[in-house]
Amino acid sequence: MSGSAEPEVRIKTVEKVEEPAKEVKKIRKRRKGAKTRHSIRYNQTRYISNVGKTISSDMSFSKAAMSVLQELVDDLAERFFVVGKGLVKRSKRQKFTSRDAQSAAHLLFTKKLAPFVVTEIKRTHTLYGEALMKKKE
Repeated sequence: MSGSAEPEVRIKTVEKVEEPAKEVKKIRKRRKGAKTRHSIRYNQTRYISNVGKTISSDMSFSKAAMSVLQELVDDLAERFFVVGKGLVKRSKRQKFTSRDAQSAAHLLFTKKLAPFVVTEIKRTHTLYGEALMKKKE
């Protein structure tokens, strides 16, 4: 072996490892005319536009403005229920009552806005109670 010696190349053989058999999901074929299930997504756009119409009859909202208002309503509702959940937990009860809703409104909204929200909660609660009474009859 004279001159420059080339390095010896060794090739490693790798044993093939068998993968565990994957479970095959059965694909269900839909019947013709069968309805697909959609996830329920609550949307207040109709309510928001109706409130806008009561303020001014020629008022309309762009899609961007409506999505911003929708996010605002969703955020307020989420914060409202988080505060309400804390109140229920703290009082060691299991039901979210009208009083808890009113307390959550007082905690979330400003001093000027809270009384209006509380009156709406009371009004909604009485309307719901009347609807239940009619349903029982």
